[in-house]
Amino acid sequence: MYSGESFNHYVTLRSTSSSIPAAYPPAAGVTALDGTYATWPEKVSGFDVSGTPGVTYHYRTVAFNAENQPLAASSVTGATAKPLKDLGGLGAAAESATDTRLTWTPYGGPAGCFTYYKLVYSETNPEPSYGTDPYLAALGSQEQSTFVTSDLASGHDYYLRVQAVRATHLGWFIAAQTDVRTYAVP
Repeated sequence: MYSGESFNHYVTLRSTSSSIPAAYPPAAGVTALDGTYATWPEKVSGFDVSGTPGVTYHYRTVAFNAENQPLAASSVTGATAKPLKDLGGLGAAAESATDTRLTWTPYGGPAGCFTYYKLVYSETNPEPSYGTDPYLAALGSQEQSTFVTSDLASGHDYYLRVQAVRATHLGWFIAAQTDVRTYAVP
């Protein structure tokens, strides 16, 4: 976190080269990462979901004043983009006359890429996703692999999916998800 005077905003810069000048506008071959412009000094974490899996990207966050002059910069660090992790199939079965039990394989990735599961559903969208469709629950235990709900209406057909979500100061992203399960509630 930058704690000096004249702070106006942060921007995170990305390149496939490890040479990233602390400058704005960015140098040739360097881009300002979407969603990383932050005017709150305490916003010190973010994410990049725009990378191509398998490609190594290098990052540097820079604190700027109002005239886009750099005040401070992080060191350059690299990371290889990974694809969305597959959690496999989603089980759905009647637990009782009013309850449905959902089961899935827990997210086995790093704890730093997990904040909660969102159990999303839709009656019309065959690819339900958090952020665009409603959800049955937000579950904060990475080890959890089952949930029972009475919120699915009898006689209705649903598209269901579990998504592992990582939340940061600058927003959230989906780290892993199950296949979509179509389920007709008895």
